[in-house]
Amino acid sequence: MTAAVILDYSNLPVGLNDSKKLTESRRNALYDEICATAFVSVASSSAATIDRMNIRAATLDAMRRAVAVCPGEQAMSSWMAAMCRRGLVWTGSR
Repeated sequence: MTAAVILDYSNLPVGLNDSKKLTESRRNALYDEICATAFVSVASSSAATIDRMNIRAATLDAMRRAVAVCPGEQAMSSWMAAMCRRGLVWTGSR
């Protein structure tokens, strides 16, 4: 399961921070606030896809699909640039 989120910086939920620094109840509350004020796209890969591609490739593919439906031309190019800098782009080969 992967997600792409485009936040509205003029309407950020109060207390948005590193999720590991938040209590479970605050994370849950922020989830609802983020979903109400941001563009959220989720994608997943089936067990069969993971078996066929491998976990890394299937995760990167799900990330690509989540970003692909984000509004604006910049979303995909920004994601691709970030993945390239980290050497994480999946080219489709095993």
